[in-house]
Amino acid sequence: MPWGLGLSSSLAGFVRPLFFFLPVWFFPFVYLSNSAQLRKRLASLIAFSIAPLLLLGGWLGYMRTTFHVLSPTGMGGYYLVQHTGVFFELLSDDDALSRDSYLQVRDRYITEKWNQTNAIWEAIPLLEQATGLGFYALSRELQKLSIQLIKDNPGYYLKNVIGGWIGFWKAPVFWSTSSIGSELMRSLAVWWVGASRAIAIAANFLFLAISHVLLFSA
Repeated sequence: MPWGLGLSSSLAGFVRPLFFFLPVWFFPFVYLSNSAQLRKRLASLIAFSIAPLLLLGGWLGYMRTTFHVLSPTGMGGYYLVQHTGVFFELLSDDDALSRDSYLQVRDRYITEKWNQTNAIWEAIPLLEQATGLGFYALSRELQKLSIQLIKDNPGYYLKNVIGGWIGFWKAPVFWSTSSIGSELMRSLAVWWVGASRAIAIAANFLFLAISHVLLFSA
């Protein structure tokens, strides 16, 4: 039922900010899933939209009023730096305080850990001291800087996103085969881990392909 899908996809947005846009993603599918009659399609969309508008719209209003950001989270700027921090040195000298403070921590992370992942969390006190901004105001500033970086350097951002997607699927499965006593069951478990990873990747590609077909063939 459309209203149930709207409710469940809205509740998912409160679990993780990543899922906040599920209703937007489902919107064209809800429209296409009904009969060809325009009246019924619009009725389905209205029923589907009630929960997202009330729940997610209400939350955005709260965030806007309380933290002065139109975002599901007040920490969006820090999350964006996880991507844009790779090329943060491309910021102009007008933003040297934020740029140089973050690079100081990032470069040490790269030296010690071979990447800059999560460097932003250690850099927050230094950034607050350098800029004089509080936690949420600093997040807004980093969000503004990151968005400008993405606009000016889309190729760097796309490269980092693709690299992150590949890295996600390449991550090893941490488990101990020695905990399985049976040689047969251990062999089956090893096979299943590899097969399940292949199935998950195939499902991901299939989802993207089907979504592309549905969106552009309507």
